Amino acid sequence: MNPVPRVTNKPILHLSGIANDNLSGYQVLIDGNNVFTQKSDNSGTYYPESGKPANAYGSYQIDYDINLDDNNGRPTDHIITVEVLDGYNNSTLKQFKIHYDPNFNGKSESTTGEDVKGKHREPHVNIQPERPLISNFETTSTSVQPATETPDYQLLPLTLTHNAFVYDKDGKVVVTPDGKRDLLIKGSVISTWNNAQITVLAGKKYVQIGDNAYVKLFNTLLKKLVVHNSYLYDSTGHAISENGKISVLKHGKFVYVWNNGQEFVINGKRFYRLANCKFIKATNLKSVKAIKVTHYRARLYNSEGKKLNKRMKLTKGKYYWAWNNAKIVKIRGKKYYRVGKNRYVRANKAVVANAKVALDTDKLK
Repeated sequence: MNPVPRVTNKPILHLSGIANDNLSGYQVLIDGNNVFTQKSDNSGTYYPESGKPANAYGSYQIDYDINLDDNNGRPTDHIITVEVLDGYNNSTLKQFKIHYDPNFNGKSESTTGEDVKGKHREPHVNIQPERPLISNFETTSTSVQPATETPDYQLLPLTLTHNAFVYDKDGKVVVTPDGKRDLLIKGSVISTWNNAQITVLAGKKYVQIGDNAYVKLFNTLLKKLVVHNSYLYDSTGHAISENGKISVLKHGKFVYVWNNGQEFVINGKRFYRLANCKFIKATNLKSVKAIKVTHYRARLYNSEGKKLNKRMKLTKGKYYWAWNNAKIVKIRGKKYYRVGKNRYVRANKAVVANAKVALDTDKLK
């Protein structure tokens, strides 16, 4: 990784470097987000949500912007993780501790990241960017049975989307030898047993990560916005009907997808898995973060940087959903947030915010 400042007054931190592996298949994850997957069968590369075409495999040039100003212009501390994970679950994980202060005027030391060792990892997992459906995913819950011997579990690496306590089979938080509760940090990669099959403890859903060690299922789910009215499908690719009507998720609703948003291929099409073994087409969901408009006239643009209808502008002080976790995109040298289907707003007109409720620009006419 190229060096970045430990302290900065710039609201956008740019990460750059080169990732590679001596195997043909590997993933690059930044803050738990899968930004690149190299297929292990030499069929090309996969860039989640970017729409980039597949290329011959090789090294990956990291070029990633992170928003630091997420507290309305106040100083904030950030822990940013960059991980390269190969097909045998060998992991190189770097952690960047960055302090953002818009009033900082001094000279900061630089860092290329600190090496971090992951917890609860096993060395024999094969990663496929388009993970096929397997029979274990058909079961939504199991009862806990004490193991008389250690079986050859199928392991599935997942990235934590929230800080997560570790629980025992009784649903109690595990305490470490020094008397502290065992806490795994958001962005850590865990190896789940039985391909992340669900275990129910005291009425709550968990995934098993070790012998008598579990984390709550919710801490491995990704929240995504439905950007098109969407049918729900079963594991064979057939639309699900309820009371004689096909089930539809409406545009603007949120859903939680399993397995860190890994895609499943059914009949040649990509899907995300939802609860109760239901699936939704991957193209119909987007990861989002809220942005707050700071300018009195924030116009909307298309993907070519051309202004849309004059009446279509965002209101100062209002919150809107920005796609791809509010990642900055460049159009003709200028920075934008993508806020809808072919709708963009200039990045200098808004800031990332922690709002849980925001508006959908696709509903603007």
